[in-house]
Amino acid sequence: MPSIASPYKHPIHGTYYLRVAVPQTLRNSLRKTMIKKSLGTKDHWLAKQRFTVAYAEVMTLFNQLRTDPKDSQAIKIDSPMDWLMGSIERTGSDCMSPSDRLVVQQAVAPPETFKTLGEVVSNYVLHKQRRKDWQPTTEKDVLNIYSLLTDELGEGMNPSGITREQFRSFIELLTKLPAYYTNNKRFAKCSLQKVIAIAEKESLKRITASTARKKFSFVKALIKFAVQEEWIDKDRTKGVQVKTEGTVAVRKPYTEEEIKVVMKATCHKKRPSDYWLPRIAITTGMRANEILQLLVKDIRCHEGLWYFDINEEIDPHTGHKKKLKTTNSIRKIPIPNALLKSGFLDFVQEVEQGRLFPCVTRSHDGRYSYIYSKRFNWMISQLGLKPDPSLNQLKDFHSFRHTFRANCREYGVSNEDANLLGGWSSNLDSTTGDRYGREFSLFMSKLKASLDKIQYSWGEVGLE
Repeated sequence: MPSIASPYKHPIHGTYYLRVAVPQTLRNSLRKTMIKKSLGTKDHWLAKQRFTVAYAEVMTLFNQLRTDPKDSQAIKIDSPMDWLMGSIERTGSDCMSPSDRLVVQQAVAPPETFKTLGEVVSNYVLHKQRRKDWQPTTEKDVLNIYSLLTDELGEGMNPSGITREQFRSFIELLTKLPAYYTNNKRFAKCSLQKVIAIAEKESLKRITASTARKKFSFVKALIKFAVQEEWIDKDRTKGVQVKTEGTVAVRKPYTEEEIKVVMKATCHKKRPSDYWLPRIAITTGMRANEILQLLVKDIRCHEGLWYFDINEEIDPHTGHKKKLKTTNSIRKIPIPNALLKSGFLDFVQEVEQGRLFPCVTRSHDGRYSYIYSKRFNWMISQLGLKPDPSLNQLKDFHSFRHTFRANCREYGVSNEDANLLGGWSSNLDSTTGDRYGREFSLFMSKLKASLDKIQYSWGEVGLE
């Protein structure tokens, strides 16, 4: 059902606007794709009154241009009511009575056949804000991308009319953005094209393909939601991907000798995080942020079996839910014998309450892993474990997760158990863990036996 034209409320400062898409046939005459005017108020009732007048003026403008396109040079749209009354006189409607003019001013705006791109963005953002789905840093990044999108395609654009080629062009522009541009104040009020022009002129380092991919994922989420709400007829972002130049660097697992080097280097570290994170990661496959978010109460016991409870409960230090990568990340992981023998439960007892690793604080992006990962990368670089750039390989903290998966295969841990332990999901079929959902305590003993199949040979420099 077509929606009725109405004032647009800015999602950030709340001021109402008139926004009307210029018909394709009139864009050359007006040199605009959209007419946008502030209604000068945050009051919805007053905005509706002003909108009616301004909308009627714009419709009259369009009709006049269709009749006489050359007249566009003489048209000024700075004052809606003045222009509307003037246009009525110019078209020879001298016989119009004051009451007729009042009807024009108070007329209900004609229906539109679509929600504009700006309206779709505004509604989606409001939906996500009400649900509190975004961390502050994520919301800032999302709003920035949506601002670039509407600036590039036009707020008044019919989103159902955006082609796959236009999405590809937008991706191409994203890949030309300079790295960390959102932290640079001089880009704050620049258009997408201007930011790119500055970056190219000054030869600034561009964002990576993975960063561009993440930014475009915000657009894909927007379009998917709009299709679900039946605001758009079809999701044309499906299959549209960020191109990568050259060979993509591959993250590699650590070799046994490299693991010994890391364990030896962290054996006598003063920070508990430096000692425990590599050992927890390699024996459980947990991600850095999952470990760093752990609370003392997340180390639990079920019928004599100790386990990590990876959950989305509120982090008392942030007031927000813990950040997990996917729904499959919510899981319970038995604590392997390798960690139990190393005195892990004694360490937990010493902490008593709160976060298990309070020595690691959150970074600007709301994650605990950001700062820790930088420290870890510096350490392995000093240890000579970073691959030669010419090999196009990556080794970092996340490589422990790859090492864990490789160990599962080597020691005969089933694919199903490995998926449950690591929080991986299969795109082919549902595993037992998927069917039973997040609560799989029935499998705890079986999972513990699978974990303890993996043998470690680090001796006194490792876990024993």
